[in-house]
Amino acid sequence: MRSRIQLRTNARTAAFEAEYTLNAAVPALPAVQPVRITDAPSASSGSAFRTVNSTPGVMPRLPDFEGLAMLAKVAEEGSFAAAARTMGMSVATVSRGVARLEDRLGARLFNRTSRQRSLTEVGRTVCEKAGEIYRQAEEAESAAREMSLQPRGVVRLAAPMSFGLRWVAPLLPTFFRAYPEVSIDLHLSDVSVDLVADGFDAALRIAALPDSSLVARRLCAVTQYVVASPAYLKREGRPVHPRELVDRPCLSYAYRARSDIWHFTNDAGEVEPSCRPGRYA
Repeated sequence: MRSRIQLRTNARTAAFEAEYTLNAAVPALPAVQPVRITDAPSASSGSAFRTVNSTPGVMPRLPDFEGLAMLAKVAEEGSFAAAARTMGMSVATVSRGVARLEDRLGARLFNRTSRQRSLTEVGRTVCEKAGEIYRQAEEAESAAREMSLQPRGVVRLAAPMSFGLRWVAPLLPTFFRAYPEVSIDLHLSDVSVDLVADGFDAALRIAALPDSSLVARRLCAVTQYVVASPAYLKREGRPVHPRELVDRPCLSYAYRARSDIWHFTNDAGEVEPSCRPGRYA
């Protein structure tokens, strides 16, 4: 079993609602300027190269991966129709994809006659590289599908100190038996961590979560209690309403959101006005 666990403690944290995020930013693509394309035969080969007139330096930053994949498949299958069947596309879609790639490169990739097509010299060079890209893409997708069927890798999880020790840690042996290729990097702290900035995959939070772009799922409700020692009640008296706490010394959990304001619900399930305890001892 390759599973492992790293524990880091810190005597602080705050939470019990799982937050997940994808730490991925998609770059904006530059606008593509219109181009004018004219055909001109090459004197040195049977290929026909195209002169592309466009604004200098204007070209999409990302390669035309779809066009390259279509080119590689057409060359592999021997025809546009066979490539279209293999890829589950129409012949017109494949033809437009290859034509778009030719326009982008400014070179003809196929010599076309009424009966057959053959790769030009440029087409053979591009196709060799395109085939490698296509195979690598297939391998990447295959590896991703395998990982989705059998999870593996390291999951960085943040959880409150006491909750993590009481509820999360005991579940890990069972989890590791079910997913032997997964490792858990468990961070126990009562400080609310920044999932994105600190590189966490998920977190357990016991709190009313603020609005954010993170994905959250409520796991369960957590009830909090106000307690007092017998000596305190003997000295201060037993309060009968939350507003009586305004003039009494209280202890509050510093890492709870808005720890200086307490909220109460009465027996009828109605939320009482918020209470701000007076003195902190």
